Amino acid sequence: MAASPTRGGAGTDGSGGAGRGPLIGGEGKDMVHEIMAAAGPGGIAQVQEACLMPFPLVRHLLGMLEIMDVTRLEAHRAVLQRAKERLLARVAALDSRADKARLERLLAASFMYVGMVDMREVPLTVMERLERVPAQHLKQLASDPDVFKILPPGVQRQVWEYDKNLLQNDALPLVGAYKYETATYMRALAADEFLPAVLVEAQRLAVTLTSATPSSSAAAPGGSAADPDSLVGLGSSGRGKGGAKPRGGAGVAAAAAAARVAGSHLLGSSGGGSGSGGVPGSAVVGITRKILRKGSRITQALKGMVGSSPKIYTQIVELCTVKFRDAESLYVGVRECSYAALRAQLLMALHDDNNQVVAKDRCHELAWTLDAGIRNGCLSDKHLEKLGSFFAEIVEAAEEADNLALGGSKRRRGASGALPGRFSKDPRDEAESAGAGGHGGGAGGVVEPLRVLGDAGLVLRDPSALHLLAAQALSLLQSEVVAAERLPRDVPDLVLVLRLMQLAVDCRTMMRDGRYRYPDPDPEVLHDLLPLAAALQVDHYIATVEAAATAAKAAAGTATGMAAGSAGAAPGAGAVGGSAAAPAGTAQVGPEANAIVDEVEDLPRAPKQ
Repeated sequence: MAASPTRGGAGTDGSGGAGRGPLIGGEGKDMVHEIMAAAGPGGIAQVQEACLMPFPLVRHLLGMLEIMDVTRLEAHRAVLQRAKERLLARVAALDSRADKARLERLLAASFMYVGMVDMREVPLTVMERLERVPAQHLKQLASDPDVFKILPPGVQRQVWEYDKNLLQNDALPLVGAYKYETATYMRALAADEFLPAVLVEAQRLAVTLTSATPSSSAAAPGGSAADPDSLVGLGSSGRGKGGAKPRGGAGVAAAAAAARVAGSHLLGSSGGGSGSGGVPGSAVVGITRKILRKGSRITQALKGMVGSSPKIYTQIVELCTVKFRDAESLYVGVRECSYAALRAQLLMALHDDNNQVVAKDRCHELAWTLDAGIRNGCLSDKHLEKLGSFFAEIVEAAEEADNLALGGSKRRRGASGALPGRFSKDPRDEAESAGAGGHGGGAGGVVEPLRVLGDAGLVLRDPSALHLLAAQALSLLQSEVVAAERLPRDVPDLVLVLRLMQLAVDCRTMMRDGRYRYPDPDPEVLHDLLPLAAALQVDHYIATVEAAATAAKAAAGTATGMAAGSAGAAPGAGAVGGSAAAPAGTAQVGPEANAIVDEVEDLPRAPKQ
């Protein structure tokens, strides 16, 4: 029903304007009910008179249109459409800043029409034109779900910023549905996605070490053989020959000779091309994470919700954090890891669009570095340096906050070595910084720098990031421990990677307890597991070299016997002797590629405590 702006006091004179409001919604229904109840069937003419446009020629024009079979409904809609077009054209010409007052007055006059299909375009256009919609209108928009759905995206973001509960109701289903995407499950289960790159690196390293083997074996005895920390002594004491070069020794010679055999069965026929990462040929082939986040319906929907609003981004990240922290499962599985993956992928999706929102996220550089490492299939020296600097800044900020809290007194916790994060801090209660955010500045208090560790741990708990760190630890174990004959505790990069993995594993406990710290590596892993793994690898390399030497010696003996038999005895006897010696030489070929499994089973086991 078309309506005039106002109606008269009695509702029958059509004089308009005085005393009554617009005939919209309940006002119009009440007026029609009053007139029809008082006048009966004759009240229809009174309603038409009351709703007549307040212009002298309108009555005559409407009569002429009725003669032309144009109904009043069609006439009113045509007039409304023309008036709306002219009004919207004038609104488009207004400046959002210079004409802010005029836009707000127009919004106040037209906001009541937002529920009418024919008239809602005017208030929606005005709200979209304004930089900030007044709070009283945002409150009414948040209370009407049907109207909220038709709002422009910019106005919807303002409503979400105003009403946090509405944002949670709209974003929570998307956050929860991310774990059901196929790519999320596949990446979480692909624990070996970076293993081919590690094997290619080991193969290339073996080729490099093989070329240096003769010079290292001819070096003077002593050196690494007398070194109590030598991994050769850990694996099989007295079996190898020492070398004077710092990267020489029997372990290097054995690894260089045997690495072409050991592990090659896992590579298949693929030798790997030239990659773009720190290790040539180590780039992971397949769908990149950038393609995954562009093809993810959930990620793109959340990115659209964020727009350029830091507040909405922070609240969505908090939803991911809360869902990860409060998950009922005892262990972190695929579903729990999906929240960590979504947190990292949403950040990088905004980064791909050069959105300035990510600049306020303290974990932006961390996620960016990890994403580059995942794309290349490894963490280069530059990536490791960035990761170390990131956590070193957090530690330094925590120390400065401690000094300020203690009145400027000098207090250093932990060593200040070359490895960032050798700092061991007492846990702090999250309640000390109530109201502090986890994404940068603000009134964080003393504990604010350490609260960033919770977000950092969540980013590191992304399955692809954790798989990358595990592969990097294996790579460093080969290149810096086995090849260089160093203990794992003496390799700063390896210790850093282990600390990051420990932080990823412990972050949920930290969030639940509200006590944040930069953890040290697990002592059993650093001092027991990794040295044992390196020693077993050295033993396997040495056994492979010895088996290859034995096979070569047997082959040489077979060739000598065949030559002697052909020169002396009858030709048939020599042939028989040669055929009998050939199987003996073949039987002496060294251990299988998986012989390391048998060696591990034969090791003495420690008694249970």
